[in-house]
Amino acid sequence: MKLSEIGKDGRKNEKLQWKYYLSEDDEVVIPKINFNIETNYPTLEGHKFQTEERNYTIITAWQRTAFILNEKGAEIESLVISMVLSEEENGEENLRPKKMIFDKPFLILLKRTYSQNPYFGLWAANTELMIKE
Repeated sequence: MKLSEIGKDGRKNEKLQWKYYLSEDDEVVIPKINFNIETNYPTLEGHKFQTEERNYTIITAWQRTAFILNEKGAEIESLVISMVLSEEENGEENLRPKKMIFDKPFLILLKRTYSQNPYFGLWAANTELMIKE
Protein backbone atom coordinates (compact mmCIF):
# COMPACT_ATOMS: atom_id res chain seq x y z
CA MET A 1 0.00 0.00 0.00
CA LYS A 2 2.88 2.33 0.84
CA LEU A 3 4.54 1.73 -2.55
CA SER A 4 1.21 2.33 -4.31
CA GLU A 5 0.93 5.71 -2.61
CA ILE A 6 4.51 6.58 -3.64
CA GLY A 7 3.60 5.61 -7.22
CA LYS A 8 0.52 7.83 -7.18
CA ASP A 9 2.66 10.77 -6.09
CA GLY A 10 5.30 9.96 -8.72
CA ARG A 11 2.76 10.00 -11.54
CA LYS A 12 1.77 13.54 -10.59
CA ASN A 13 5.39 14.75 -10.82
CA GLU A 14 6.14 15.75 -14.45
CA LYS A 15 9.83 14.84 -14.12
CA LEU A 16 9.00 11.31 -12.87
CA GLN A 17 5.99 10.46 -15.07
CA TRP A 18 8.16 8.59 -17.58
CA LYS A 19 8.74 5.86 -14.97
CA TYR A 20 5.05 4.95 -14.82
CA TYR A 21 4.13 4.53 -18.49
CA LEU A 22 5.39 2.28 -21.29
CA SER A 23 6.58 3.71 -24.58
CA GLU A 24 7.55 2.08 -27.89
CA ASP A 25 11.20 2.07 -26.82
CA ASP A 26 10.51 0.20 -23.58
CA GLU A 27 11.03 -3.56 -23.37
CA VAL A 28 9.20 -5.99 -21.12
CA VAL A 29 10.76 -9.40 -20.56
CA ILE A 30 8.84 -11.91 -18.47
CA PRO A 31 10.24 -15.39 -17.77
CA LYS A 32 8.31 -18.49 -18.74
CA ILE A 33 7.28 -20.49 -15.71
CA ASN A 34 5.90 -24.00 -15.62
CA PHE A 35 5.50 -26.11 -12.51
CA ASN A 36 3.25 -28.81 -11.15
CA ILE A 37 3.95 -29.56 -7.50
CA GLU A 38 2.26 -32.24 -5.41
CA THR A 39 2.57 -32.26 -1.64
CA ASN A 40 1.31 -34.62 1.02
CA TYR A 41 0.84 -33.26 4.55
CA PRO A 42 1.46 -36.22 6.88
CA THR A 43 1.56 -33.88 9.90
CA LEU A 44 -2.17 -33.22 9.37
CA GLU A 45 -3.10 -36.85 8.83
CA GLY A 46 -4.45 -38.66 11.84
CA HIS A 47 -5.47 -35.44 13.57
CA LYS A 48 -8.90 -35.38 15.13
CA PHE A 49 -11.33 -32.49 15.30
CA GLN A 50 -14.98 -32.04 16.07
CA THR A 51 -17.96 -29.98 15.06
CA GLU A 52 -21.13 -29.55 17.05
CA GLU A 53 -22.52 -32.65 15.36
CA ARG A 54 -19.63 -35.12 14.88
CA ASN A 55 -16.05 -36.14 15.58
CA TYR A 56 -13.69 -36.44 12.59
CA THR A 57 -10.25 -37.80 11.77
CA ILE A 58 -8.19 -36.54 8.80
CA ILE A 59 -7.12 -39.59 6.81
CA THR A 60 -5.47 -37.93 3.77
CA ALA A 61 -4.23 -34.38 3.27
CA TRP A 62 -2.83 -33.69 -0.20
CA GLN A 63 -2.42 -30.67 -2.49
CA ARG A 64 -1.40 -30.14 -6.10
CA THR A 65 -0.54 -26.70 -7.46
CA ALA A 66 0.20 -26.05 -11.13
CA PHE A 67 1.19 -22.74 -12.71
CA ILE A 68 2.08 -21.85 -16.29
CA LEU A 69 3.23 -18.43 -17.46
CA ASN A 70 4.30 -18.02 -21.08
CA GLU A 71 3.80 -15.78 -24.12
CA LYS A 72 0.20 -17.01 -24.34
CA GLY A 73 -0.69 -15.92 -20.80
CA ALA A 74 -0.92 -17.44 -17.34
CA GLU A 75 -2.73 -20.43 -15.88
CA ILE A 76 -2.96 -21.46 -12.25
CA GLU A 77 -4.54 -24.59 -10.83
CA SER A 78 -4.71 -25.78 -7.28
CA LEU A 79 -6.36 -28.93 -6.05
CA VAL A 80 -6.69 -29.86 -2.40
CA ILE A 81 -7.88 -33.22 -1.19
CA SER A 82 -8.54 -33.96 2.42
CA MET A 83 -10.40 -37.13 3.21
CA VAL A 84 -12.10 -37.00 6.58
CA LEU A 85 -14.13 -39.72 8.27
CA SER A 86 -16.23 -39.63 11.38
CA GLU A 87 -14.78 -41.71 14.21
CA GLU A 88 -18.10 -43.55 14.38
CA GLU A 89 -18.06 -44.24 10.62
CA ASN A 90 -14.48 -45.23 9.95
CA GLY A 91 -15.12 -48.53 8.13
CA GLU A 92 -14.21 -48.87 4.46
CA GLU A 93 -17.85 -49.41 3.55
CA ASN A 94 -18.48 -45.70 4.24
CA LEU A 95 -15.93 -44.50 1.68
CA ARG A 96 -17.83 -43.24 -1.36
CA PRO A 97 -16.51 -41.41 -4.40
CA LYS A 98 -17.23 -37.71 -4.32
CA LYS A 99 -18.77 -35.94 -7.28
CA MET A 100 -17.75 -32.31 -7.47
CA ILE A 101 -19.58 -30.99 -10.51
CA PHE A 102 -19.39 -27.24 -10.99
CA ASP A 103 -22.56 -26.88 -13.03
CA LYS A 104 -23.92 -23.93 -11.03
CA PRO A 105 -22.43 -20.42 -10.74
CA PHE A 106 -19.30 -20.35 -8.56
CA LEU A 107 -16.68 -17.92 -7.28
CA ILE A 108 -12.90 -18.21 -7.67
CA LEU A 109 -10.67 -16.02 -5.46
CA LEU A 110 -6.85 -16.09 -5.53
CA LYS A 111 -5.04 -14.64 -2.52
CA ARG A 112 -1.42 -14.60 -1.48
CA THR A 113 -0.87 -16.12 1.95
CA TYR A 114 0.67 -12.90 3.29
CA SER A 115 -2.04 -10.65 1.85
CA GLN A 116 -5.26 -9.62 3.54
CA ASN A 117 -7.24 -9.39 0.29
CA PRO A 118 -7.50 -11.51 -2.87
CA TYR A 119 -5.59 -10.35 -5.95
CA PHE A 120 -7.91 -12.11 -8.40
CA GLY A 121 -11.60 -12.87 -8.43
CA LEU A 122 -13.82 -14.55 -10.99
CA TRP A 123 -17.56 -15.12 -10.73
CA ALA A 124 -18.35 -17.88 -13.23
CA ALA A 125 -22.04 -17.61 -13.99
CA ASN A 126 -21.97 -19.12 -17.49
CA THR A 127 -19.66 -21.04 -19.85
CA GLU A 128 -18.44 -17.99 -21.78
CA LEU A 129 -14.86 -18.19 -20.43
CA MET A 130 -14.64 -21.98 -20.28
CA ILE A 131 -12.80 -24.17 -22.77
CA LYS A 132 -14.88 -26.90 -24.41
CA GLU A 133 -13.28 -30.32 -24.63
